[in-house]
Amino acid sequence: MRLKVMFLIFALSLQFLSCGGSSSTGPQPSPPTPSELTITFTGQAKSDSESEACSMIIDTAGLRTSTDGKGTCQVTATWTECTDSDFSKYDLFRSTSSDIQSNPAAATLVFTSTSSDTVTYVDNDITWETEYFYAVRTTDSDNLDSWSNEESITTPSEGDAPTPSILSLEFTGSTDALSAVSFSSAYTGENRAVGTGSGVAILSRIAGKGFCEATATWTQCPDVDFANYTLYRSEHPDVSQDTTIAVNLGTFTGVADTVFADGAVAWETTYYYALVTRNTGANYAWSNEEEITTYYTK
Repeated sequence: MRLKVMFLIFALSLQFLSCGGSSSTGPQPSPPTPSELTITFTGQAKSDSESEACSMIIDTAGLRTSTDGKGTCQVTATWTECTDSDFSKYDLFRSTSSDIQSNPAAATLVFTSTSSDTVTYVDNDITWETEYFYAVRTTDSDNLDSWSNEESITTPSEGDAPTPSILSLEFTGSTDALSAVSFSSAYTGENRAVGTGSGVAILSRIAGKGFCEATATWTQCPDVDFANYTLYRSEHPDVSQDTTIAVNLGTFTGVADTVFADGAVAWETTYYYALVTRNTGANYAWSNEEEITTYYTK
């Protein structure tokens, strides 16, 4: 009897081993590379008139929003691309509570993409003065997933947009050689050029050569909730519709900072300038766009 029991145990052990009871030594699949997420408010507060809305309500991603005089509350989510060969999809979640990863079922799935290079989404289904949390889940073909960082943003109040400035441009360079006398008399404001980044122009002036410079001037914002101005320059028009084509010449936090001498321009080139004014409610308004060509004449 004992021999039969021992034989039965031996047979069961062989069956267990033949059915894969031992651990696998092969490589295990790894989860996909997680994305890095960025959230930006790209909406616009209500405007005072339909004409203002039409010309001023343009978000930083270059998307025109409502032209009916009402504001648009929106945020833009951008994340890094997953370059894994077994990529399957992105899921973007939004919630009014943090820690989406621990309970995604309680969050809102706002966007899904099966294209690895689709890494931007504009979310308009939100309200003013609300804190939102966002996270991206990346899934691969093995149904493994990874989570991005979680980002939060609080939408501003639906206040009025700031008063837009009126921008003007003037060529303030010179195509003539400057003598020491004319330099000292005409350009005693050397510190002005230094303060506005025109160091190259100063060196040209001191060397007695002509210099290329354009000066932007704009009207002062009269609003009590003024925050700052940002000036852009581009060699392409429609700067306000796509700031990625432009050079950020600086942000000015003083309400009376309304002049900028731009010495980093080249001869025989057409430039386009535009100024955005922001207030403390994160609302903004664009100035008119001005164009100038730096012709060289002897």
